[in-house]
Amino acid sequence: QTPKTARAAVTVSEVLGAPPGMMIGPGMLFPALGINVAGDAGETLVSVTVNIIIPSGSPFDPTTGLAPLSATDDRGGVTIYKDNKSAGSFGQPDPPEDFYDTFLTLASAPSWSQTGSTYQTTLTFATPDAVPANNTGNNEGKDYFVVISTSNTPPPNATFQVQIPADGVTLSSGTFPAT
Repeated sequence: QTPKTARAAVTVSEVLGAPPGMMIGPGMLFPALGINVAGDAGETLVSVTVNIIIPSGSPFDPTTGLAPLSATDDRGGVTIYKDNKSAGSFGQPDPPEDFYDTFLTLASAPSWSQTGSTYQTTLTFATPDAVPANNTGNNEGKDYFVVISTSNTPPPNATFQVQIPADGVTLSSGTFPAT
C-alpha cells in the first residue's frame, strides 16, 4: 500500500496579542491560543496537545487552578473551539455576548502528565474535524482556539503560560508544527 502524502500548513499563535500577565479570576473562560490550518481535501484535525508551563515561584497548579478536564463540558479546564466561518468574528474568537464558535467534544476525558514545571494534556476529538482546504475568504485567520477555563478557586498571584509543543497538532496525515 502506498503511504498517504498530504500538504498541510499549521500556524499556532496568541489569540488576543495581549502582553503576558493577564489577570485571571475565578471561573473565567478565555481563548489562549489560535490554530490556523489548511490541508488537502479530506485532511482532518485529530488531536491537539497543550502544555501549561509554570514559571519559577508561581503557586499555580492546573489540576486545581483550572476547571476539571472533560470530554463533554464546554467549560472544562482546557478545551478546543472551532471558529464558526458563517457567523460571528471570522478567524477570531467570538465575544461572550455574541458567541457562535463550536465546542469540539473529545473521545474521552483527558488527563494531566507532569514533567518538572510543565503539565501536558492531549485533547483527542470524538470525531476528527475536517480542516479548511485553504486560508482565503471565510477560511482566512485562525480556525481553532485553545480555550482555558479557571476553577472557582485559582490561587492569587499565580502565573502560567499556555503552549502547543512542537508536533502538538495531529492531523490525519501527521503532526505539526515540526518546531
